Amino acid sequence: MANIDSFQHYAADILASLYENFPLPHRLSSDALAESAMERQPELGPIRIPDPTKAAVRNDPDATCESPAFIQQRAIARHTILWLFDCGYIRSDETIDRQQSKDHTFVLSPRGFEALAIVPLENKKSYGDQLREVAKSGAGEAGKAAISEIIGGVIGAAFRASGLGAP
Repeated sequence: MANIDSFQHYAADILASLYENFPLPHRLSSDALAESAMERQPELGPIRIPDPTKAAVRNDPDATCESPAFIQQRAIARHTILWLFDCGYIRSDETIDRQQSKDHTFVLSPRGFEALAIVPLENKKSYGDQLREVAKSGAGEAGKAAISEIIGGVIGAAFRASGLGAP
């Protein structure tokens, strides 16, 4: 899966969960996001793999470590959270530690909520409601296409509302 596809899935999951919990803050975990994505999409590979180094040192044949695929997905999830934060879609009262993969509590910003509350002309559901539905069942090509379209609509709507025009 390309990084942009992972970004769109994580953005959908994050925005859908914050929309569902709005106006209450919600803790976001890049570990939990990556684990969920890898469980929904087995083609990404396993979360944990055998660790022969630890197995030899500890004499533990069942020793495991995080897989390279999981480490990459966790990084994409963390950077998706930071991108949404930096672009003003989500906010936090906590100091964000960019060097650590620490969990933080977030809520939709006014910009994020406004973008998710928009009901496009071709649909009777808001972008937020559409994201909630698609994020739960977004595996497969149809799900990827729907997520891509909705995330594009949300980002475009937020830029138009800010007076900057489309990105």
